[in-house]
Amino acid sequence: MTSLPIIKNCSVCGSQKIIFTPILWNSLIDEWCLANYEVDYINRQQGIHCQDY
Repeated sequence: MTSLPIIKNCSVCGSQKIIFTPILWNSLIDEWCLANYEVDYINRQQGIHCQDY
């Protein structure tokens, strides 16, 4: 995966408990025939979240 942008604080609540969890699994990536850049994009878009919010 490419480097994620540095996010220091949640834009909603200000918490510093930002975590990343990939959401796509290998069989789904294969089934959808996703390119690596698409996997990175979707995981980044959907996988960064605040633990406090």
